Amino acid sequence: MYKEAKEQPGGWEGFRSFIVDKKVEESDVITSFYLKPEDGRAISSYQAGQYLAVKVKPEDQENTQLRHYSLSDAPGKDYYRISVKREDKGVVSNYLHQSIQTGDVLLISAPAGDFVLESNNKPAVLLSGGVGLTPMVSMLNTIVEVQPEREVTLIHGALNSRLHAMKEHVAQLADEHANVRSFVAYSQPTEQDHAEKSYDKEGYVDLEWQKSILPNNQADFYFCGPTPFMKMMYRVLSEWGCTRGKYSFRVFRTSRRIKRRASCNWLKPGLSLYLAEAFFI
Repeated sequence: MYKEAKEQPGGWEGFRSFIVDKKVEESDVITSFYLKPEDGRAISSYQAGQYLAVKVKPEDQENTQLRHYSLSDAPGKDYYRISVKREDKGVVSNYLHQSIQTGDVLLISAPAGDFVLESNNKPAVLLSGGVGLTPMVSMLNTIVEVQPEREVTLIHGALNSRLHAMKEHVAQLADEHANVRSFVAYSQPTEQDHAEKSYDKEGYVDLEWQKSILPNNQADFYFCGPTPFMKMMYRVLSEWGCTRGKYSFRVFRTSRRIKRRASCNWLKPGLSLYLAEAFFI
């Protein structure tokens, strides 16, 4: 993967200096960082769903820290965008949120990863939980830009609107593009959420709800989120009567457990399931 990333136009080996061109607060806990190359030269493109590595050394840490973050916008721009969730005990996420400001420089690897949006015409269903939304927005933006006729449904689960990143952006895409649909489930909606009716379901992204909003299971499914969300999505597909199919997944935590579950042959012929865990601190 990294060899391919290095050899494509604008690619590089190791780490390259990028300036934080813009820093945008997306929710109470998620902030986006827009990154442009310090040398002003071209940057390599990537496929929606891929990630890059950030190398930092916070002042209170003895060692250099390395973290992987999903790219959260469509490729083809003159910048990279990552959207980082601040975890309570996250060394790097807290450093990025609190210490890194516009104009600062970060060391970045070339984009890589094999969890990518397949370029076919099948309907795409993007299921995300929490910060797992980030590669899904990259996929959604890509479909809108390069496959405007492809049906795409984004189904997102969050605690409530305070922790729901990029809500307005996704809603705007759904309003402006006939091929885009968006649904939101809040497990703990706030009083304001109740008053504004700012979500479609109270609770989780369960099987009954998916059956009520999706015409069928004949689509490419992409999953991303924390481990409990991933396990629930596996179970949902299994209960939907799938038997065998195609898998593509990226795992950064509990890889042995996820891999064992992902090796089950659930999917019907022609039904694809794409798995990832984007859950970084």
